[in-house]
Amino acid sequence: MNIPPRPGPEWRFNAPQGWPTPPDGWIPSPAWAGPEDDWPEAPPYWTWWIRDSETFVPPTLSLDSLLAPAETEPPRPLLRKLRAPMIASGAAVLALITVTVYLGSREGITPMSDSREQTFEIVDDTPRPSTEAEPSATTTTSTAREQALAINDILEQSKPSRGALRSALSEMLRCSNMGEAIVNIEHVTRQRGRQADEAEGLNVSALADGAELKDSLVQALSASYRADKAYLKWAKRYRSRACSGKTVGDPNYDAGNAASAQATSAKSDFVALWNPVAEQEGLLRRTNDEI
Repeated sequence: MNIPPRPGPEWRFNAPQGWPTPPDGWIPSPAWAGPEDDWPEAPPYWTWWIRDSETFVPPTLSLDSLLAPAETEPPRPLLRKLRAPMIASGAAVLALITVTVYLGSREGITPMSDSREQTFEIVDDTPRPSTEAEPSATTTTSTAREQALAINDILEQSKPSRGALRSALSEMLRCSNMGEAIVNIEHVTRQRGRQADEAEGLNVSALADGAELKDSLVQALSASYRADKAYLKWAKRYRSRACSGKTVGDPNYDAGNAASAQATSAKSDFVALWNPVAEQEGLLRRTNDEI
């Protein structure tokens, strides 16, 4: 059904005869499915919109109006020729109206049926100002904060590991509590391996320079893990020789020092990228010694 758009706010919808009266302000929306099956068909060229001050009266036809003579009566012979077809046309219209009314009564068409709910809906097309606040450029997303917190958790784990390794190496060099020192180095080595694995699995897609940040942290923890394994091999050999033999110059001890230097370089790169993120998310800034 082709219903023209509303001409203006002062116009209201004019329902055809036999349709239920719509609520005040009702406007056919694109989602409206159209008239129900038991509503009569709208007449051709129906006036769908009227002003509030107007009352639309549909045109009616009567037999008298069809047979009424014109103000200027034509000549009698011509009038006799015209009257016969006019009477036939009027009779046809009257018969059509009678049949329509009869069929309508047979089908049970009524202007408003109380037995079923009408499907009108109110569409308010009055524009309203938006109440949604524009997102702030300084507000970080929850995803970015969650990713930053995951990195911070790994950093918190790595700090005591570094302190435990230093203490254990000092005891080995003094030949003091070597058994306990080796156990501590083994524990730190396992911790470093887990921390490197956790860093490898980080999601940093929402962080600034996330890929470089993650790569530098993985390199730092992986190099520390290699250093711990090398120091552990040196410590076991050193104890087996009763604290005799080389420290600097020992292959494993030197390998530990080389990996530790690589870890320090990667930590510097990581700290330079991490501290701006930490400030943005309200987390602690870090130094090389804290990783």
